[in-house]
Amino acid sequence: MTNALLLAHGNSLLFYRSIDENDYREAMLVFYETNFIIPFKKIFIDQYKSACKNYAVRQRALFLICIRMVFKFLYICFKKFSINL
Repeated sequence: MTNALLLAHGNSLLFYRSIDENDYREAMLVFYETNFIIPFKKIFIDQYKSACKNYAVRQRALFLICIRMVFKFLYICFKKFSINL
């Protein structure tokens, strides 16, 4: 579903193929235990950059697309888990 939404808005597809399984698990545990999103955000941005390189998204829009997606992701997480800053 996520990739369908990304593709519909002209963004690159997102795959978690090149990530180390232990890094992903650690980031997820940190998020669930402490509500600290930074490790998972780093994984998300790195994977999106990798996908953009592999799937030929325009480089000049890469930065803005990544930032927009991170903010949307964080908004959803904060809203869903009622995280207060």
